[in-house]
Amino acid sequence: MKKFRTAILCVLSLAVCISAFAGCGDRRADGAHDSIDGNVDDDGNIVVTDDVTIRFWGWGSTTEEAIYQEAIADFEALHDNITVQYSCYSSDTYMTTLQSSASNLPDLFYMPDEEFMYWAYNGVLWDFSDYVTAEERAAIWEEGLARYSYNEDTGYVGISEGAGLYGLPKDLGPFTFAYNEDLLSDALDYAREQGTMQLTLDEVKEEYLDASDPMTWEEFVTLGTILKPYCDKNSQYVLSHYEVDSAIYSNNASYYDETVTTQTMTDPQFVDAWQWMHDLAFKYGLMPHGSSTTNGYQMFMAGNAVFSFVGPWDCAAIWGTTDASTAVRYTMRLLPVPYGPGADREYGTADDGVSTTWIGSMGYCISANSSTTQKAAALLLAKYLCSNENAQTKFYRLGQQVPNLIEMAETDYLAMKTVTNSRGEEVAVNPSNLEVFLDVMDGTDPANGDFVGGRERPTCNILHTDWDKDLSYTLDELGFWNNADVTGQNLVDSFKDNMQYYLDYHNSYLG
Repeated sequence: MKKFRTAILCVLSLAVCISAFAGCGDRRADGAHDSIDGNVDDDGNIVVTDDVTIRFWGWGSTTEEAIYQEAIADFEALHDNITVQYSCYSSDTYMTTLQSSASNLPDLFYMPDEEFMYWAYNGVLWDFSDYVTAEERAAIWEEGLARYSYNEDTGYVGISEGAGLYGLPKDLGPFTFAYNEDLLSDALDYAREQGTMQLTLDEVKEEYLDASDPMTWEEFVTLGTILKPYCDKNSQYVLSHYEVDSAIYSNNASYYDETVTTQTMTDPQFVDAWQWMHDLAFKYGLMPHGSSTTNGYQMFMAGNAVFSFVGPWDCAAIWGTTDASTAVRYTMRLLPVPYGPGADREYGTADDGVSTTWIGSMGYCISANSSTTQKAAALLLAKYLCSNENAQTKFYRLGQQVPNLIEMAETDYLAMKTVTNSRGEEVAVNPSNLEVFLDVMDGTDPANGDFVGGRERPTCNILHTDWDKDLSYTLDELGFWNNADVTGQNLVDSFKDNMQYYLDYHNSYLG
């Protein structure tokens, strides 16, 4: 009963958060579907001729803030009648600040994909579907558009008939597997000395670390067990941590069904994904107990783990473009995440998992309560930041993101061999196989041999993220990451009813 009461309290906070928008009037703001046809010329271009000032809010490091100031200055040079008041907040306080400003939102603002549904549901975002052309849509990743598309009638996030477009992607961030090639080589040398492995580094890369042919969970454990003696000897780990959603997705599992109405945590492949991650720490000793994404990142960047997870946003630190002292000195390579055997627990069958990691995103959204002219100006700026070639070049060469422009990503981005660090020095792009990021982003196509993909995090499809916080509470209460005796089944038994309660409550709002 204790845990279920926790769920009720968390869900009540959803009601409180949703009611925070009620002070603005009706749940759906008057301007949610405003026309700006008066600011569109005969060729369909948005035109702003009046002098107008718009507010734009984001977050990021001082370096990112400086890059955005530069990009905004470039935009203002193209539109000398538009003044942009840019405010950059700490990521720790941004959403709280935005929430508290719900009745007086900036014209343009960052929106995390995990928060988008909640804000779209409450009607405070402007639907600008009619003002993004088919040509503009085709130039950027469809996945990016899907993250900020919302159907009021069905309550679903994603591209569908009748869905509006309430944001443009700032970025897409595939969080995929990576390895320290130098540490791997040292561990293999030691294994050969001990007689536990005879393969060379090149042979191991061919057999286990093919970027187009993902490892199975079994293969990863086999390789990890060979590397473990060297890592143990040097107080290092084979694996820094494991991303939960990557394990779940790659075993064909999910927290809920496609209709987002019924929990599927009780499916065997879901239980097995959690058990496998627990076994990595306790049964096989390949990763530390209680490891987290933050601690894992620090361990990997310091060169104390062979494998970890890396996203495009990490490249700024890896390359030293924001601070040269952070630059990674070892050779890094990207990989697709390993996959599981599916519900039947056997490889080589129809229900095998498919290598699938999570892809994060941030969007540019526009306030429904801004004036018509401000909406038009804000959309011009959003389009510029999202898909202008000069702006995108600045962002990807800083190491912030994969370009939103597909053609640029597949040509210029992949052809990039060096970047300029914060000291003005040319340094090699590391990892050099950035194509893995794109392989994750462009989805799977098993019929044509593509078994590498990515998808949104499960929080993106539920009105509020309290359920995820409650799951973390349950993990801590069970001691899942610190107790060898806890099992994946224990976790599911402890949380499945809470998950269903959250889904029921979510759907009660959607009707």
